[in-house]
Amino acid sequence: GLGGGVVMGRAIHADLTTAQQSASSTPYMRLGFHSRDRAITRTYQTTDSPNRIVQVQQAEGRYGSYTLLQGKPFVVSSIIRLQNSDNALGGLDFKGYRVYVEWGYNTASGNRASRSGPEFVLSQELVSAEGVDYLELYTASLWELASLMLVNITNDSALFNVVGRLIITQ
Repeated sequence: GLGGGVVMGRAIHADLTTAQQSASSTPYMRLGFHSRDRAITRTYQTTDSPNRIVQVQQAEGRYGSYTLLQGKPFVVSSIIRLQNSDNALGGLDFKGYRVYVEWGYNTASGNRASRSGPEFVLSQELVSAEGVDYLELYTASLWELASLMLVNITNDSALFNVVGRLIITQ
């Protein structure tokens, strides 16, 4: 739990626990994106200027932590909305990237966050709302992605690789 000092079996920094319990703490978020070959890493934080993180909706859990979204052929674990008014993100393709969502607070010893499990970007859309442009990313958790895989139907690892690549690149 958040107030108990341990999240998912990991100890968290004492300053983070104190900030979680404070009524006046400042939230902090970090998104770490890694390409499939891990050659490219992109990081966005709420302390960046400009702050591109507008909204993150995340369903976290080992199994069944997802939302069904109309028009998406997969379950969605997170919807990440990044500000794109300058069109700096318009030419980027995040599909297949692994993303770590970190929730935390600004503490006495700096920004502290707790990392969620890995998720994978399966789809992205450029959207506009009230004249502001955004990039929306739709992710599936590792557990939900694994549930989409065809396993134990054949010993043909080539089939598994093709199906896995197909899901990641949709």
